[in-house]
Amino acid sequence: MSHTTNPWPLLPLGEIGLPRTPNIDPSSYPNEVFELYSVPSFSSNGPEIVHGIAIRSNKQIVQPGDVLLCKIVPHLVRVWCVPERRTFRQIASGEWIVVRPEDKTIATDYLQYALTEPGFRSQFMETVSGVGGSLMRARPKAVAQIAIPVPTAGEQRRIVAKLDRLFKHTKTAREELSRIPRLVERQRGAILAAAVRGDLTQRWRANNGEINPASTRVPLQSDARSEVLLPKSWTNCRVGEAGEVTLGRQRSPRHHVGKDMRPYLRVANVFEARLDFRDVMEMNFTPSEFERFKLVPGDILLNEGQSKELVGRPAMFNGELDGVCFTNSLVRFRANSSVSAEYSLIVFRHYLRSGLFQTIANITTNIAHLGAGRFAALPFPTPPVAEQNEIVRICRYKFDALEKIASTVGQSSALIKRLEESALTYAFEGQLLM
Repeated sequence: MSHTTNPWPLLPLGEIGLPRTPNIDPSSYPNEVFELYSVPSFSSNGPEIVHGIAIRSNKQIVQPGDVLLCKIVPHLVRVWCVPERRTFRQIASGEWIVVRPEDKTIATDYLQYALTEPGFRSQFMETVSGVGGSLMRARPKAVAQIAIPVPTAGEQRRIVAKLDRLFKHTKTAREELSRIPRLVERQRGAILAAAVRGDLTQRWRANNGEINPASTRVPLQSDARSEVLLPKSWTNCRVGEAGEVTLGRQRSPRHHVGKDMRPYLRVANVFEARLDFRDVMEMNFTPSEFERFKLVPGDILLNEGQSKELVGRPAMFNGELDGVCFTNSLVRFRANSSVSAEYSLIVFRHYLRSGLFQTIANITTNIAHLGAGRFAALPFPTPPVAEQNEIVRICRYKFDALEKIASTVGQSSALIKRLEESALTYAFEGQLLM
């Protein structure tokens, strides 16, 4: 908030009104229902409606028109205005600084915008103390010294009206943008499904003289009734026939130390189509174990034990780390010479997204196990190698296009945020009314 260009008088928050709100122990009223303004519920755009018996700590009593300014983790802008009371008593977490204008000429909706303005937030950050993260809090006494501009009541109404119109449009834009990632994911799934059915290369087959109709029926979906007709030039084998399936080495405390310590990958390192090497652990592997369990470029790892939604999550190792092995929380697929590793990854990603892995998984103690044997017995639709390569090429092209769309969404969201911040800055410098 620029004090040099501001045309209006400045008033510290302490003079606007920071009341001493009375405390209440809601558990003393176990059967009463409260309207609770907690910090987590801010994200849901509404207070929690909860019985006193379920509230485990003291709260502060608030009233309609109070503006709540979150003092915890201040890099997240949380400013809330308490609406008119409907039925229940209104209470708030102690993590809110309550601003209650004593001068009724200061409108609460104007004040709410003022407390989100970038200049105010910059000064607000300077009041923060603590050791970092969620333990950082703004100091109310220091916040009380921050001044905001106070225009006339008529100017406040005009500023609020203009900002309301702008933020209505940016909210709509955000809602529209939020739909795009879901559409991108749906389209990614549709591409994978088309790839393993042969639909993606139908034109390629026609151009290469392969116009034979579909023939072989193969169950490629989680619904056993949803069989897929494969092109006649394709063969249908089993995963275990398309490549070598190996369960990783047993992870045991007795192997955690030794003279042949090697890095190894586990479930925490494997995501769909991506390996994360930021937290790679080590374990002792004898020379013979190392030869059996070491990874080579082109190996595909799948989560053997995971939640039901994530079991079978596949990723390909491309030689990013030398001498790395894998444990029995993972299954390795090593394609044979007639199968492309990248095509295999496409098949397994489809099985993950279609629910086929979840269907065959064995669930014990809330963990789903893929099972090396069950995995090896799954169908593996196999086009000729040239067509496998074409499927990989088309998928890469289409996935790159989807990534560009996703990147554009992120850039657009950042531009919307900058637009809102600029509008708030102009508003409280007096330029929005010119």
